[in-house]
Amino acid sequence: MSRRKTTIFELSKMLVLERKEAFASSVLDGLSDCPKYLPSHFMYDEAGIELFDNICGLDEYYIPKVESQILLDVRKNISVPLWEQTPRL
Repeated sequence: MSRRKTTIFELSKMLVLERKEAFASSVLDGLSDCPKYLPSHFMYDEAGIELFDNICGLDEYYIPKVESQILLDVRKNISVPLWEQTPRL
């Protein structure tokens, strides 16, 4: 039995197809939901991602820091009830 070699070009085409399918699936899921949404990572290019990350790091933009602190403060209150409700096999 001989194995066919897969070329770099074929692998590249497969990755592009997978990305397109993932994109289409994410868009369909988001637009079918209520309320409708689109994943934010589809709306930014590399420069936009860098800009967003820089904005989130500013002292003036405190929301991500506050959200993180809230989650740290209540993590036990969240995780314990979830753990207790999780069925064991």
